[in-house]
Amino acid sequence: MAQMIKIDDVEYDVEKLSELAKGQLMHLRIIEVENARLQAQLAINQTARVGYVNALKAELAKYGQDGAATEAAKS
Repeated sequence: MAQMIKIDDVEYDVEKLSELAKGQLMHLRIIEVENARLQAQLAINQTARVGYVNALKAELAKYGQDGAATEAAKS
């Protein structure tokens, strides 16, 4: 069975593409894999950011409105 790709609602048989077109398709696939990797990395970074914000909020809760550490936070 021929491997087909669809570009702008037109299907193409990959085996019938020129070498230049096959090269461009290979590069496109590499970019798609890299984009997926970067999206996963961004999700990890965003999750870590939420954790750091929550940890900072918990630490800041030890301080009064004037920014001074409460007695409990000092000890």
